[in-house]
Amino acid sequence: RDFCLSRGLGDVYKRQPSIHQQGNNIFKMMKKSFITNIFNIQGRQSRAQIIWCNIIFIITIALLNQIISTMIQSQFVSHMWHDYIAYIFYYWLLLANICMIIRRLHDSGASALWLLGLWIPYINIYVLYLILFKPSIIGIESV
Repeated sequence: RDFCLSRGLGDVYKRQPSIHQQGNNIFKMMKKSFITNIFNIQGRQSRAQIIWCNIIFIITIALLNQIISTMIQSQFVSHMWHDYIAYIFYYWLLLANICMIIRRLHDSGASALWLLGLWIPYINIYVLYLILFKPSIIGIESV
């Protein structure tokens, strides 16, 4: 930090508040990420938001899958759930994750085109660094 201030860079890099500092905003954050802003690729998304939203969403889907599998004895309903309805949730999660990753790349100061780098060996390691470890950059406009 002193290095940045001595170079006149100010607070270019700033850590995001921890999830404990955000309080009970996790469910508001999930609603914003998975429902209201699911198709929004503009703006920013912090590392904690991506990680916590995915953990809670995956646990919820796993519990829902277990509950439906054990509670419903009908073979037709169980077949419909496992073959069709569950995939709606999986595609929803995939679409929400793509949009969240794009917002996270914007938050770290990178282009959304780095998302294509996830399919290229060795470059995908750098893209994962951008998504999961690179701090947010303060001072850039929201893309």
